Order: sequence, then C-alpha cells, then structure tokens
Amino acid sequence: MACLHFLTKGKHSQHGMVVFIHHGTITSDLSEKIVRDYCKAYSWQFKSLAINPDRPMASSQEEYWRDERYRLFGQVAASFSACKIITAHHLDDAVETYLFNTLNGKAYTMPVSRRLKEDSNVFVVRPFIRNKKESLLMYCKENNLCYYVDPTNFDGSNMRSYIRKNIVPHALFVNAGLYTVVEKILYPPNNKVLFEYI
Repeated sequence: MACLHFLTKGKHSQHGMVVFIHHGTITSDLSEKIVRDYCKAYSWQFKSLAINPDRPMASSQEEYWRDERYRLFGQVAASFSACKIITAHHLDDAVETYLFNTLNGKAYTMPVSRRLKEDSNVFVVRPFIRNKKESLLMYCKENNLCYYVDPTNFDGSNMRSYIRKNIVPHALFVNAGLYTVVEKILYPPNNKVLFEYI
C-alpha cells in the first residue's frame, strides 16, 4: 500500500494499472479487497489474477508462486502494452533472498531493474528496494493507509517465513551490518546498468 500511495501522489494512476495476484490463501480475499477499494477511491485501473493451484511436485511453493506471478505480470504487460512493471519489493525482501540463495549455493539475484525475460522489452523495476519494511509500515501509519500484515509472514510455515523468523535474527547477530552488505550488492558503485531503466 505504501508503494501504491506513493505512486498515487505522483499522479501515476492516470497511466498505470494495479495488478493483484491472488495466491489462494486464507488472507488473499481480504488483501484483495483493501487494494481494490483503494484503487476505486483513487481511480486506478485494477485487475485481479489468480495463481494456478496445480503446482508441479518438483517446484517449491515459493518458486512456483514467484514464477506464476511473473508469468501473470507478463500477460498483463502484453495486453496493456506496458514497458515497466513496478513491484513493492523492499530491503528486507532482498536480505531474505540473499540468505536463501546463499544457503542453497545459488548466486544472489534481485537487481534494481531487470528484463521480464531475456528477449523482453518489459522491465521489472523495484524502486523501494533500498527501504526497510519498517519504514514502509511507518509510511502507511503516517498517511493513515489501510494495510494488512499476513500472519503467515512470521509463522515459519514456508521457507521464506522460516528464514525471516529464525535465520535473519541470527544473521544480524553475526553481522549487524547485513542490510548494508546487501544494499552494496544491489548498488555497486561502478555498475550503472542497474539505474538505466528506473
């Protein structure tokens, strides 16, 4: 909601569409209503799309949901002739992804801006990636924005929430500057490519 309100203040509602991805969880309906009501009040075009519940056995829930989200984003971008997809990823997301990929022996990848696909002219832009989640929640409170915190975010029921609840606090104990480390990876001083399409 902080991202949406920020873009509304910039009068982007005349030029954009808000896409809500319904994950089929017990909290999805409430979250969708909050976003839908806001869009109606501020004249945003709104579209809700549901993730296919038939997840392949070989895929983890997090990986499948991520792939489905970007597949659906791609569909909307094509039908809307959009050149940019703006997501509300924040620095906490980046830290969790960094830890997840590191623990699984994968390279860390969450660039500030990237192509939706290698051969695509549509770019995924993450303008809030340097902001901690707590600062976005504070922004919502200061601007009296209605928002909903999914209780599964901290119950450890999936790998990302497990990392958030159990691993991030220990990682911060080992290195209190973890957020700064990840931010430097996101914004290397000699790399201008990340800023090209913002």
